[in-house]
Amino acid sequence: MKTILSVLLLTTALIGTSLHSTAGNITIKGSDTMVILAQKWAEVYMSKNPSTKIQVTGGGSGTGLAALQNKATDIANSSRKIRPAEVAECIKSFGKRPLEYKVAMDGLSVYVNAENPVQELSLEQLELVFTGKIKNWKDLGGSDAPITVYSRENSSGTYEFFKEHVLGDVPRLVETRLVESFITRL
Repeated sequence: MKTILSVLLLTTALIGTSLHSTAGNITIKGSDTMVILAQKWAEVYMSKNPSTKIQVTGGGSGTGLAALQNKATDIANSSRKIRPAEVAECIKSFGKRPLEYKVAMDGLSVYVNAENPVQELSLEQLELVFTGKIKNWKDLGGSDAPITVYSRENSSGTYEFFKEHVLGDVPRLVETRLVESFITRL
């Protein structure tokens, strides 16, 4: 497979002030991209603090932030910045603004099959593919074959980043096949 677009995505962790957790138990929910990293941090912390149990789950940045707002998790991992409406919900839930920490950089790439003769796509071409305006590889210099588009689910911070930086204000009109985070399959 060939990389045709690679951009950096700032990954953030949002720390809640939930009273939900009991002493010794911490829950972390959110970005699938951050699951393995958060699990490693949890393992290291628990090895030094055996009376503390930390549960780490994914589900997407939006899922983690919603859980934080609903006091269903202590920490929300997110691969995107927290939105103003989410900040407002946290203030409503906790009486103060959530703390946001940048903890890692994340890469985003778009791939085509290695046997595809298309060597490179511009951001404009990606927009046309993901909005359904181009549906056949021949329109991009490839073979006469339909394009099958894969994407992350709408709750994913990766999807949000792609939408903001590739699609802009144009909605994704093409039907896509959902793909889980590569990292969650390692």
